Amino acid sequence: MGFFKKLFGFGAAAGGAAAAVKVAQKVKENNPEGVGDVNGDGAVDYKDYVEEAKKAAGEVYDEVADKVKELGSDVAEKAQDLAGIAQEKAQGLAGDAQEKAQDLAGITPDKAE
Repeated sequence: MGFFKKLFGFGAAAGGAAAAVKVAQKVKENNPEGVGDVNGDGAVDYKDYVEEAKKAAGEVYDEVADKVKELGSDVAEKAQDLAGIAQEKAQGLAGDAQEKAQDLAGITPDKAE
Protein backbone atom coordinates (compact mmCIF):
# COMPACT_ATOMS: atom_id res chain seq x y z
CA MET A 1 0.00 0.00 0.00
CA GLY A 2 2.88 2.36 0.76
CA PHE A 3 4.21 1.98 -2.78
CA PHE A 4 0.91 3.02 -4.35
CA LYS A 5 0.51 5.89 -1.91
CA LYS A 6 3.96 7.19 -2.87
CA LEU A 7 3.23 6.62 -6.55
CA PHE A 8 -0.06 8.54 -6.28
CA GLY A 9 1.70 11.30 -4.39
CA PHE A 10 4.33 11.54 -7.09
CA GLY A 11 1.64 11.64 -9.77
CA ALA A 12 -0.25 14.36 -7.92
CA ALA A 13 2.94 16.39 -7.51
CA ALA A 14 3.79 16.00 -11.20
CA GLY A 15 0.24 16.96 -12.15
CA GLY A 16 0.40 20.00 -9.89
CA ALA A 17 3.69 21.08 -11.38
CA ALA A 18 2.33 20.67 -14.91
CA ALA A 19 -0.76 22.71 -13.98
CA ALA A 20 1.42 25.46 -12.48
CA VAL A 21 3.46 25.63 -15.67
CA LYS A 22 0.29 25.86 -17.77
CA VAL A 23 -1.05 28.67 -15.58
CA ALA A 24 2.26 30.54 -15.79
CA GLN A 25 2.25 30.17 -19.58
CA LYS A 26 -1.32 31.47 -19.72
CA VAL A 27 -0.43 34.50 -17.54
CA LYS A 28 2.47 35.27 -19.88
CA GLU A 29 0.24 34.78 -22.93
CA ASN A 30 -2.46 37.08 -21.52
CA ASN A 31 0.08 39.75 -20.51
CA PRO A 32 2.87 39.92 -23.11
CA GLU A 33 3.96 43.34 -21.80
CA GLY A 34 3.90 42.17 -18.17
CA VAL A 35 1.21 42.30 -15.51
CA GLY A 36 -0.20 45.75 -14.94
CA ASP A 37 -2.36 47.27 -12.23
CA VAL A 38 -5.18 44.73 -12.45
CA ASN A 39 -7.03 45.57 -9.26
CA GLY A 40 -6.85 49.34 -9.73
CA ASP A 41 -5.10 50.20 -6.45
CA GLY A 42 -2.47 52.33 -8.19
CA ALA A 43 0.44 49.93 -7.72
CA VAL A 44 1.65 46.78 -9.45
CA ASP A 45 2.18 44.32 -6.62
CA TYR A 46 1.66 40.67 -5.74
CA LYS A 47 -2.12 41.20 -5.58
CA ASP A 48 -2.13 41.95 -9.30
CA TYR A 49 -0.15 38.79 -10.01
CA VAL A 50 -2.55 36.77 -7.86
CA GLU A 51 -5.55 38.16 -9.78
CA GLU A 52 -3.92 37.35 -13.12
CA ALA A 53 -3.00 33.87 -11.90
CA LYS A 54 -6.61 33.23 -10.81
CA LYS A 55 -7.89 34.41 -14.18
CA ALA A 56 -5.35 32.24 -16.02
CA ALA A 57 -6.13 29.23 -13.82
CA GLY A 58 -9.81 29.58 -14.71
CA GLU A 59 -8.97 29.68 -18.41
CA VAL A 60 -6.69 26.64 -18.13
CA TYR A 61 -9.39 24.78 -16.19
CA ASP A 62 -11.97 25.55 -18.89
CA GLU A 63 -9.61 24.35 -21.63
CA VAL A 64 -8.86 21.12 -19.77
CA ALA A 65 -12.54 20.54 -18.99
CA ASP A 66 -13.41 20.91 -22.68
CA LYS A 67 -10.68 18.43 -23.63
CA VAL A 68 -11.86 15.95 -21.00
CA LYS A 69 -15.47 16.20 -22.23
CA GLU A 70 -14.29 15.67 -25.79
CA LEU A 71 -12.14 12.72 -24.79
CA GLY A 72 -14.94 11.29 -22.65
CA SER A 73 -17.39 11.31 -25.54
CA ASP A 74 -14.79 9.64 -27.79
CA VAL A 75 -14.16 6.96 -25.17
CA ALA A 76 -17.91 6.38 -24.67
CA GLU A 77 -18.40 6.02 -28.43
CA LYS A 78 -15.53 3.53 -28.70
CA ALA A 79 -16.87 1.60 -25.71
CA GLN A 80 -20.28 1.29 -27.38
CA ASP A 81 -18.64 0.05 -30.58
CA LEU A 82 -16.61 -2.52 -28.64
CA ALA A 83 -19.69 -3.61 -26.69
CA GLY A 84 -21.52 -4.25 -29.97
CA ILE A 85 -18.62 -6.29 -31.31
CA ALA A 86 -18.41 -8.27 -28.06
CA GLN A 87 -22.16 -8.95 -28.15
CA GLU A 88 -21.93 -10.24 -31.74
CA LYS A 89 -19.01 -12.49 -30.85
CA ALA A 90 -20.82 -13.79 -27.75
CA GLN A 91 -23.91 -14.64 -29.81
CA GLY A 92 -21.72 -16.42 -32.35
CA LEU A 93 -19.97 -18.39 -29.62
CA ALA A 94 -23.32 -19.31 -28.05
CA GLY A 95 -24.54 -20.64 -31.40
CA ASP A 96 -21.33 -22.61 -31.89
CA ALA A 97 -21.58 -24.02 -28.38
CA GLN A 98 -25.17 -25.13 -28.99
CA GLU A 99 -24.17 -26.89 -32.20
CA LYS A 100 -21.26 -28.62 -30.44
CA ALA A 101 -23.51 -29.70 -27.57
CA GLN A 102 -26.01 -31.18 -30.01
CA ASP A 103 -23.21 -32.95 -31.88
CA LEU A 104 -21.90 -34.41 -28.62
CA ALA A 105 -25.35 -35.55 -27.63
CA GLY A 106 -25.74 -37.29 -30.98
CA ILE A 107 -28.58 -35.09 -32.07
CA THR A 108 -28.60 -33.68 -35.55
CA PRO A 109 -30.24 -30.26 -36.08
CA ASP A 110 -33.20 -31.80 -38.00
CA LYS A 111 -33.83 -34.36 -35.22
CA ALA A 112 -33.78 -31.66 -32.53
CA GLU A 113 -36.85 -29.97 -34.02
